[in-house]
Amino acid sequence: MFGNKGQEQGGKHNKQAGRDIHDITHNHFDDDISFDLVETEKIIIDLYELSEKIETKADFTYDRIKIEDKNKQNFMEDYFKAKIEEDIVYFKEIQEVLYLNDEDFIDRFTYIIRTIRGAIIAIDNKEDLTPGKINKIMNQFYKQDWNFKKKLKAERLIHFMYFSCFIGKKEV
Repeated sequence: MFGNKGQEQGGKHNKQAGRDIHDITHNHFDDDISFDLVETEKIIIDLYELSEKIETKADFTYDRIKIEDKNKQNFMEDYFKAKIEEDIVYFKEIQEVLYLNDEDFIDRFTYIIRTIRGAIIAIDNKEDLTPGKINKIMNQFYKQDWNFKKKLKAERLIHFMYFSCFIGKKEV
């Protein structure tokens, strides 16, 4: 229990304040970040079901800072070109569902944004969404027992949230 350098934590049955000391490693850079995956999955399913019901398709419009400026603030220039840029064609579907103004869906969508924003900030106490942070978020989806189409839709949803300034640093 006590070595020449003080108390050793290895092994079992070492007592401190009446409790066993177990080998526990705290990794502050692990992939375990928290956001509501269950509700996110429901949003993804509802989003694409609602989108299929829309008869008149509108053009995708957005009101945000220039994407080039946002990418610089978030160190996302290369990631944007490699991943997000090709998903922009799908953002119209997501935006159309949001324009339906279904109060329940918008409340749940806002909740998901809040939980994901919280997860982003919890990583290093910063709002920026770097490629490393977005990878940690995506890893949570990849670990799920979802088919690849649902995982792809989850990825597009996160990309939409970034592009539309729901998540990530966006100072003008």
